[in-house]
Amino acid sequence: MDRFAKFTHWIGGLSRRQMIGTSIALCAVLFISVNIFAGRALDGWRADVTETQVWTLSEGTETLLSDLSEPLHLRLYLSDGLTEAAPQLASYADRVRGMLQSYADQADGQITLEVIDPEPFSDAEDRAVGFGINRISLAGAAEPMFFGLAATNSTDGRSTIPIFSPDREAWLEYDLTRLVA
Repeated sequence: MDRFAKFTHWIGGLSRRQMIGTSIALCAVLFISVNIFAGRALDGWRADVTETQVWTLSEGTETLLSDLSEPLHLRLYLSDGLTEAAPQLASYADRVRGMLQSYADQADGQITLEVIDPEPFSDAEDRAVGFGINRISLAGAAEPMFFGLAATNSTDGRSTIPIFSPDREAWLEYDLTRLVA
């Protein structure tokens, strides 16, 4: 008897309840396997299905990033409590972080991104202030918060976006590219 015949004989001997249980178990294993495979195979891959392509970098930005002549270190000062204290900033903060990650990914190792939560009275807070990042005071928040960016190169060049304002969200890529250029 060949293997297929043995398998069909074994399947034929199962009760309806056992057949359903086996089918559910096989579907669960298949579902988990596909998710693990897709997670590894598509790691880093992203599709921008937004109407205005907000997650897609322009050709000019991609060219600039691939032609960077020296490494840049980007420090995003983003207080964890900011999105809790001002939920309307949560999606904008995610967009800024995602856009900065896209810049780092596109720059072939020339850009490193560090996301820093400057705790009150910490060295990180002192560095943020030293870079010129503005404090944000929100009603109901006990401590001032930060949402800005500092960029440094390998010599002495540095530039900042003192505060990310939702009013400038439409020009986010422009502002970031100008800072990097």
